[in-house]
Amino acid sequence: MKGRKVIELNKKVFAVGVFAAGLASFAQYASATEYPLTLENCGRTLTFDQAPNRVVSLGQSSTELLYLLGLADRVVGTAVWLGPVQEQFLDVNATIPRLADNDPSFESVVGQKPDMVATQFQWHIGPNGKVGTIDQFAELSIPVYTAPADCVGKDNTTGGDGTRIDAFSMDQIYQGIADLSKIFDVEERGADLIADFKARE
Repeated sequence: MKGRKVIELNKKVFAVGVFAAGLASFAQYASATEYPLTLENCGRTLTFDQAPNRVVSLGQSSTELLYLLGLADRVVGTAVWLGPVQEQFLDVNATIPRLADNDPSFESVVGQKPDMVATQFQWHIGPNGKVGTIDQFAELSIPVYTAPADCVGKDNTTGGDGTRIDAFSMDQIYQGIADLSKIFDVEERGADLIADFKARE
């Protein structure tokens, strides 16, 4: 009986080791982004000729993901804060203009002259966006990247915060990290961050 427990324990340790090695391998072989980059996001096709240099981020999750990817120097404005910023980002966050704690105006966002807007919720930029619609930003040639967690398996045309059709999955968060890291040509950082999240999960 004791020997069986040791074997089972060894199997678990081996499985964890193989999983960790696979994640490390994934991070090691992340390739550089080739531009122009075209990707699908929330039913739309986005094309980037180069990595954005000026980003406005609407939604605390989107903002903190950019920080975690080492892109704070690209963020020129934030809004939609649901709580205090992570302690590790207190200093850098204090240097970035906060356009609003909640819904910023369309003018305050475009006034930062962004070459991309990252939004956590279609509530803010979407079919009935409180800040604006995708078309309004497209008229100014500003691409809007929406967190997949707010559009995959969700109907945002019903008004308010929309209606979730399918259960939330962490895969949607990982997709957002992978997309952002590709857009900004920091895929190795993105792979490392996904590996860290998966290991903790």
